[in-house]
Amino acid sequence: MAAGRHNGSLTISDFGLTYSAQNTVSVSSRLPAQVAQPKARVEVAVIRLDNLCERKGIYPILIKIDAENFETEVIDGLAETIARSHPES
Repeated sequence: MAAGRHNGSLTISDFGLTYSAQNTVSVSSRLPAQVAQPKARVEVAVIRLDNLCERKGIYPILIKIDAENFETEVIDGLAETIARSHPES
């Protein structure tokens, strides 16, 4: 499952275990010299973290995001939680 701006699904480029840090929602590799094509394209469910936090009664005091250039999408899906909880920034 992935975190994003909207509930739904998206396709992730999977570059395999060796280059897993390069997995991305982009179709192309960010390091074409090392790995040009993904080993697979995988469809995953996407959830707004606002929905998850509300459903589970989660009030975070700290949020850490490392989403390989997808951070804005994750933050947009957390806007209500951030406004309600005021976690550290």
